[in-house]
Amino acid sequence: MAPLMHVIPRLLILYGSETGNAQDVAEFIQQRALNRHFVDTQSLAMDEFPVADMLPQCSTVVFVVSTTGDGEAPENMRMSWRFLLRKTLGSQWLANVHIAVFGLGDSSYAKYNAVARRLQARLVQLGAIEIIERGLGDDQHVYGYFGVLTPWLERLWTALLRLYRMPENMVVDDSPKPMQPHYSIIEHGRECSEMQEIACLTPKMDQSNFYDPPRTTIGREKGIIWASLMVNERITAENWEQDVRHLEFQVTDDLRSNDEAISSFRAGDVAVMYPENVIGVDDMLQYVKMDGDTVISINAADGSKQFDFPSPTTIRDLFTKYLAILETPRRSFFEKLSLYAVNEEEKEKLEELASAEGVDLLYDYCIREKKTYAEVLIDFPSVNVPLTILMQLIPRQQPRSYSISSSSLLHPGRVHLTVAIVDFLTPYKRRRLGICSSFFKSLDPSIEKKRVPMWIKRGVFTPPSLKHDLLLIGPGTGLASMRAVIQERHVLRKEGHDDCIGATYLYFGCRHENKDFLYRDELRGFVLTGDLTELHTAFSRDQDHKIYVQTRLAEQKETIFDFLMKSNGCIYIAGSAKRMPTDVYEVLRDILRSVGKMSLGDAEKIMKTLVRNKRYVVEAWSLKMNDANILELEQHVRTFVKLTNLTQTLQLHEWNIESLQRALEWSCLAEDVANINDTQFDVEKHIRQWFPVATLPTLPLDSVLTIESLRLARFHLLRSILQSPFLASHPTRSELVVAVLQELQNRREDALYPSTDDIEEDSPHSALLTEAIVGPKRTNALLAIARKLSDSCKRVRVQVLSGWVEILPLKSYALLPRTLYLKSMAKTLQRNAVDARAAISPKTYQCFLEDLRDCFKAPDGNDVREVVVLMLVMCDWPKEEPVQLEGMVTDLVNIVSQWVTEKPIRFWTFHPYLAAMLASKTEDLVRAYVSELFTTGLLQPWEREFVDRIATLVLQPKGVENILKPALSKLDPHLQQVYFNVDLMQHSS
Repeated sequence: MAPLMHVIPRLLILYGSETGNAQDVAEFIQQRALNRHFVDTQSLAMDEFPVADMLPQCSTVVFVVSTTGDGEAPENMRMSWRFLLRKTLGSQWLANVHIAVFGLGDSSYAKYNAVARRLQARLVQLGAIEIIERGLGDDQHVYGYFGVLTPWLERLWTALLRLYRMPENMVVDDSPKPMQPHYSIIEHGRECSEMQEIACLTPKMDQSNFYDPPRTTIGREKGIIWASLMVNERITAENWEQDVRHLEFQVTDDLRSNDEAISSFRAGDVAVMYPENVIGVDDMLQYVKMDGDTVISINAADGSKQFDFPSPTTIRDLFTKYLAILETPRRSFFEKLSLYAVNEEEKEKLEELASAEGVDLLYDYCIREKKTYAEVLIDFPSVNVPLTILMQLIPRQQPRSYSISSSSLLHPGRVHLTVAIVDFLTPYKRRRLGICSSFFKSLDPSIEKKRVPMWIKRGVFTPPSLKHDLLLIGPGTGLASMRAVIQERHVLRKEGHDDCIGATYLYFGCRHENKDFLYRDELRGFVLTGDLTELHTAFSRDQDHKIYVQTRLAEQKETIFDFLMKSNGCIYIAGSAKRMPTDVYEVLRDILRSVGKMSLGDAEKIMKTLVRNKRYVVEAWSLKMNDANILELEQHVRTFVKLTNLTQTLQLHEWNIESLQRALEWSCLAEDVANINDTQFDVEKHIRQWFPVATLPTLPLDSVLTIESLRLARFHLLRSILQSPFLASHPTRSELVVAVLQELQNRREDALYPSTDDIEEDSPHSALLTEAIVGPKRTNALLAIARKLSDSCKRVRVQVLSGWVEILPLKSYALLPRTLYLKSMAKTLQRNAVDARAAISPKTYQCFLEDLRDCFKAPDGNDVREVVVLMLVMCDWPKEEPVQLEGMVTDLVNIVSQWVTEKPIRFWTFHPYLAAMLASKTEDLVRAYVSELFTTGLLQPWEREFVDRIATLVLQPKGVENILKPALSKLDPHLQQVYFNVDLMQHSS
C-alpha cells in the first residue's frame, strides 16, 4: 500500500527498478538536486507513491525506469503503470505536470528501453509537459548508462533552473556527502553454540526471505525451492575453448516444493538461480579484518527489524552469498569511497574516478578490466569503510536466469540447465569468470550434493497446442529451451498423441561438429524416433567459409516459405542478442520476398503479424563486449567499435543505431576486399568473411554475386534497418539524416557511376529527402534516395546536400549530434566544394555561416569548433567569404593561441587545417604552432603526409625558411634527415 503523503515535494523522483540500478540512479539524481538547492526533493518507487490521487497535483516529476524480461515493467511500478493505462484518464489529466523520463536498458535486446519509451509516450498522451527529451541509458555503452545520464542531467538542471527561481550566486557543491548507516551489527563470536544462543536476541528471519521471489513466480506461495545438484557434466570437448555444462538439480527433496509446484512448470520456463562468490571472499575478510566464522546479527540502524539480509549469519556467508562483491562498481561507489580515504593521493584518484572528467580513467581502470568491488577496495589500502557502510555501498547479490532444458514429463522432479562457463581475458590479460557460471563449475556432486536456492518463472515462449508445427532456431546454448520442447513432445507422442502432434523443425548452429555440438546423440535419436521432423545443423568453422543457421534457412527457402504461409506454425528463436535474432528475421522476411515474389512492404506485414500473434518469439540474452565469444568480433570491427563509442557519447542512438553503423561498416569492408574481376566464388568468400550472411538472400537468390551486388546489399541494409519492426514507429529526423549522410560519405570515386549527362537537371532528390525527414510516417523516400545515389554522380549528391541544408539548419540541432553533422558535411563538401557552393542559395549559405558562428561560440562547443575549422578549410570558404568570416578567424586565433601555449594539442589530425586557417593572419602564431608540434613529440617522423600538407597549404616559399627549418633544427641530425627526405624544398622554388 502506498504511504500517505500530506505534502507533495516540488521535485518528485519516481523509479521502477528490478535489480536496483534505476533506484541507484534516482537516488543519485535526488542527491544532485539537493546540491542545487532543491531542498524539497523526494525519491520513491512508483508503487510507493499514490499515483492515482496525487500525480496530477505534482509540479515536476522525474521518472527513472528500467526494462526487464521481454520488455516488461519492473515489479515496483506495475500497479502504477496499469493505472496509467486506464482509458478513463483524459488527455488533460496531467496538464499541469512537468516531466522528464530516463530509461535504463540494453541495446542488444529487441525491446530496448521499451518501458521508458511507453511511459514517456503515455504521460504525454495524458497531457504532461516534457521539460527535456527522454534519455535512454544503455548497458552496452562503453561507460554504461552514465554515458548518457551525465549529459542528460546537465540538460535537466538547465531546464529546472528555468522553471524555478533559485538564489542568486547559488553555489553548487557536488562533492560526496557523509553516509548515514542503515544497519547496525552485533558480533557474537564464532559459529556452533553461539548461533543457537543469539537466535532469541535478534529479529528471527528465515533465510529464504532473502531470496523471496516476485509475484510473477510460479508457485510463489510455496516459497523458494532448495534444489540439490545431482549432475555437473561438461558436454563440449575437453580441447575446446568453450566449457558448456549440463547440470541436473533434484527439486522434490524439499518439503516445500511439493509435486503441485514442480509439475506446474513447463517447456519454455526459466529457472532463476542465486550464485555464491567463489573468489574474493578472503580478500573481503582481510579488508574488514574479521574472522569469517564470526556470527553477527543485523538490525536496522534504529534497532528495528530489517529484512534485507538473513540474520543471524556469519561474516563469510555475508560476503559469499549476500553481497555482490564480484560485480563491477558503479561510479557512485568511488565517490563514496573518497570520503574514507586517508591518503591524499588515493583520495584525489577516487574523486577523479567519480567525476565526469574522469570517465576515460574510469573506463580504463574499472569498466574495461571488469574490476570488482573486492579488487577496488584492495587497490586503495588507505580507505577504511565500516562494515555497516559496506553493506550499503555493495549491492545485494542478484539472481541469474537460465532456460530450463528439460521437460518435467520426461524427467520428473529434475530441472536440467545448459550453462556456458564465462571465461575470458581482459585487454590487460586479466582472467575473468562469470559469477554464476564459475559457481556452477566449482560444484562437484560426487563430493557434495550442494543445495542451491531456485525459483521458476514463466519464459517468453509459451508452447502452442500440440497440433501446431514448430520451427525452432537455437544456436549454441540457445538449444536449451528447444530441448525441453522436443522432450515434452516426445513423451506426449509415446502416450499416444501421434495424430495431433505437428511437425518439429530444428536449426542448430555451433562452431565445430566434434567439439561443441550439444546433445548430439540425443537430437539424432529424436530424428530416428520421429520426434524431430528435420534437424539442420550449421557448423561455422568446419569449412573455409562460415555457415550459420541463417545460411541453412536460406538454403531451405521453399520449405520455410511453406511453413510461413501455409501452416499455422510457430517460430521460436533463442540465443545471443548481439546479432543472430536480427539476421534470422531478415532471412525469413527475404525468403517471403524471393519465393513469394512480394514487395518488401508485404513481407514486412506478414512478419509483423507473426510477431503480433506470438507466432514469432525471440528469447535472447545480452553479451558484454569483452565476453569470450565477442573477442573475435572485436578483431574484425575495431573501427566500428570506435565509431560506436563516438556516436553513443553524442547520444545518437535514440534507437539502436549500433545496428546501422555495424552493418554499414561490415558492408564497406566487404566492398573493400572485393575486386571488380572477382568471380562469384571469390565474392561469396569475401562476403561471408566480412558481411553478415543474413544479407545474402536480400539479393535475387539465383543472381550472380558481384561487387555491384555488395553495393546493392548495403543499400538494402540501410533500408531494412530503418524499417525494422523493433524500432520506434517514427524515426527521428536525426536518425534519417545520419542514415542518408552515411550513404553520402560512403560513395566511391565518381568513375564508378554514370556520367552526369545521364542525370536530369531537375532530379527531385531534395523533395524526396524533405518528405523522408519531415513526413509524418516512414516513407519509401529513403529507399528512393539510396537507389538514385547508387546510379548517380556528383551532381545528385550535391542536390541532396542542398536540400538537407535548407531543411535542417544547424540551429535546430541544439540537442542533436552537431559534431557528427559537421564532420559528415565537411567530408561531403570536400569532394564537391565548388558544386555544393553553387547549389546552395546565397540566403541559405549565409544562414548556414551564421549557424556555424553561433555553434562555434557556444560554451560547450570545443569539439564543434575543431570541426568548423576542418570544414571551412576543406571547402576553401575563407577566401570566398573573407568579410563574413573575419570574426570567426579572430576567435580561432585566440583559441589556438591558448591551445599552443597552455597544453598539448590532442587532436593532431586537425593541425594542418588550423594552420592553414591561421597562416594568412599571423605568421608568429604559425611559427610557434609548428615549433610546438615538432619539439613536443606530437609529430612523428613517419607522418610525412602531415608535413607535406603544412608545406603545401601553409608555409609557401618563405615559410620553409622562416618556420619549418628553424623548427627542424631543434631535432637531432637523424630526424632532420628523415624530415628533409620528404622533399619539402620543392615548395620553396
